Order: sequence, then structure tokens, then C-alpha cells
Amino acid sequence: MSIPGNNIDPIMARYGPYYFALGRFVQNFADAEGMILSILWQFAETTPEVSQSIFSGTHGKGAIDFIKRICEAKHLPPDAELETSFAQFQVLNDARNTILHHGALIDGDGLVSTNEWMANKLPRTIKRFPVSAAILDDMAFDAETIRFRLIMFSMIGKMILLPEPIQPLRERADQPWRYKPPQQASPPRKTPDKGEAHPRQQQSSPEKPL
Repeated sequence: MSIPGNNIDPIMARYGPYYFALGRFVQNFADAEGMILSILWQFAETTPEVSQSIFSGTHGKGAIDFIKRICEAKHLPPDAELETSFAQFQVLNDARNTILHHGALIDGDGLVSTNEWMANKLPRTIKRFPVSAAILDDMAFDAETIRFRLIMFSMIGKMILLPEPIQPLRERADQPWRYKPPQQASPPRKTPDKGEAHPRQQQSSPEKPL
């Protein structure tokens, strides 16, 4: 809501860059997820029509699981490029789910995304990490990198000598990951009760017959 007599929306002035970066990350993530599904179709060796039918509604994580199971069934060795791409996608997927399902709240001078209000009784499931336009830009960059790496895998596999037009794509696909999730604090462990709340009862010796 803008202030009367002032054309600048204070909310957009402060969080506009965050909203823009969030939208870009969501779009790049969707593009990477779509490329993972395309890789799944290749591993499944199904026609586009059959793939659209049997894999309809499959999300990125499910597609990765399918790909791994197909590789196991066909006794295919793990591919390092796919493994690293899938691992980073999982990292981005966890962050995306927390942000989109729980939003972000003001924490000091910045924003933080957390599911604490939903998981306060299950400490192991609590996630809390800072978010900002810069952090979301790093996530968007990594999602785009994943898509480029999967495009290269799909197009040329393990070719070493690349045609000249593809070289810039290879260089972009080889960029290192920018987003590194913060270390989550371990939930406090319950200390064993050392008190005498439940003293062990002494076993009584059998009575001697009279």
C-alpha cells in the first residue's frame, strides 16, 4: 500500500528486488525441472506420447528417483555430471519448498525462511535459512547451470572435442555452484534422567520355608 501523496510503495521499495529475484529463481527452477523430465524420457526410452502419459505429474525429485532406478535395472554406472546436478537440484528443491510453502519473515535487518511454526514439535524437521535477493540470484544461477549441464548431457554425452558453437554452452555449464545452504543447527538432545524418579525395585529373596 502506498502512502498518500507519495508515489513510492514502501513495501515494494524495500522488497521489490527480493520479489523479482524470487520470480526469476522459480522460473529457472521450473526450467531445470523440465530438463530433468526430458532426461527421464531418454533413460526410459519411451516416445514423447508415452512419456507424457505415464510420467504426467512427476516432479523433479520423483524423476530423479526414476532415473536412478532405471540405471540400477540396466546396470548403468553412475554418471558424475548427473549425480552432481541432481544433488544440487535437491538442495535447491528443499530451499524452494520452504520458501514457497512457508514464505519469509523479517529477522533483524534481513529475511529468513523457516517452517518452525509447523514443525516446532519435531525438531529434526525444522529448517531455517536466510533469504535475500542476492541469495535467490545464486539459486537461480545454479538452477540455470543444472539445465545447461543436462542439455549438454542430452546432446553430446561424453564427447571431449566440442563443436565451436557449443563451446560457450559448455563453459556456462561448467560454472561452479554458487548457492551453499547454511549448516542447520542440530536439535537439542534430551539428557537422560539421572534422578530417582523411577528407582529400580530390589528383588526380594524368596522366603525360606518354616
